[in-house]
Amino acid sequence: MNKPTDEQKKELWEYFGKHTYWTYENGWDNFPPIDLNNLFKYAVPKVYEDLGRKGESYKFDRIWDAIERALLDKEDVGTAVFWAIYSVITGKERYE
Repeated sequence: MNKPTDEQKKELWEYFGKHTYWTYENGWDNFPPIDLNNLFKYAVPKVYEDLGRKGESYKFDRIWDAIERALLDKEDVGTAVFWAIYSVITGKERYE
C-alpha cells in the first residue's frame, strides 16, 4: 500500500484543523504521525459527524472496509484508514 505524500498528509490535517477544535501545538509545519491513535482521536469522529449531517453516513463504511482489508492483507491499518478518510473528505482516490 502506498504511503501518503507530505502534501496529502497536510491536506488531511488541515481539513481537521480548520473544521474542529483541534490545533497542533507545534505549528502547522509539524503534523502528527498517521497512526490509528491520531486518526481515531481527531479524524474519525469528525468524519462521522460531517457525514451524518450531510446524510452520507453510508460513506463511513469505507473506513471499516479499509480496516478489514488491511487486516486480511496484513497491511498497515493506519495507512489504510488514512486513505479511506482521505477519499471521503476530498473525493480523491489515493493515486490522484
